[in-house]
Order: sequence, then structure tokens, then C-alpha cells
Amino acid sequence: MFYRLNVFTLEVPALRERRSDIPLLAERFLQRALTKIEKTNLRFADETMKLLSVYDWRGNVRELESTVEYAALRTRGNEILPEDLPSKLVSDEQQKTAARFHLQELYADLPNLEELEKRYLQHVLESTNHNRTRTAEIMGVDRRTLYRMAERFGIILGE
Repeated sequence: MFYRLNVFTLEVPALRERRSDIPLLAERFLQRALTKIEKTNLRFADETMKLLSVYDWRGNVRELESTVEYAALRTRGNEILPEDLPSKLVSDEQQKTAARFHLQELYADLPNLEELEKRYLQHVLESTNHNRTRTAEIMGVDRRTLYRMAERFGIILGE
């Protein structure tokens, strides 16, 4: 019997490998749950959706579906909050992961350390009229380090 059924193998990646599908699936499962429990106008809070998106979902789609149903039954308002999710989802680790995810979104537009170093070097060079010795002193590096930094950032120090 197994060999009759095993004619075609279909590989389906785990839900944690396709996190972009989680919000769509969660919304679909919420609509299905609302029909079952005869509720209307219920939606996910942003924080809740972030928690759902970072969770590992070892039980895959079925675990997500049962979690959404549980939260829909448990919530008292018009919005599913993180407190409405099962406690295993809102563990310390998940909160830390969600916080990291949130911070990455907040600081996505900030320059990285290398860009800040380059801007700092350019600023000090301009404020010292490109005096390499004075620039190195202000930056707290020796002149060789200053030359390497300028080369790394493509800044010409001049004569």
C-alpha cells in the first residue's frame, strides 16, 4: 500500500521557514474561527502578530490554527492581544525575540558603525583643515592608523 501512495513526493517546508506566510494564514484562521464562534470585528494587535511571526511553530500550520482559535475565544475586546495567546508563546524567549525584531525595525534607517566612523573622520578632517597630525590626535589614533582608515573609506588625505 505504501508504494502505491508513494508515487509522488511533495516537500513542504516548515512554517518557521516561510515566516512571511504566517500573517496571511493567521488572518485566514481568524476569519474561520470567527465564523465558528459567531464573533465579528476581531483583529490582531501589531504586537500579537509580531509574536506569531517569530514563534517557531513546531506543530506547523495546525498549531498556528489552534493558537488563533484559542486566542479568538479568550479575547474580551476587539483586538487579540499578546496576553490572549497561550503562555508557551509569550515566554521570555519569545518576548526577547519580538523585542529584537521590533528594535531592528526601529533602527533600520540608522547608519552602521563603519558609516559613522567614515563621517567622523570626514568631520574631524574638515575641522582641522586636513591637518593629518591634528586629526590623528583628536581621534586618538596614530598617523598610520589614520592613513589606513582613510584608505579603507576611500578618503584622500592630500599632501
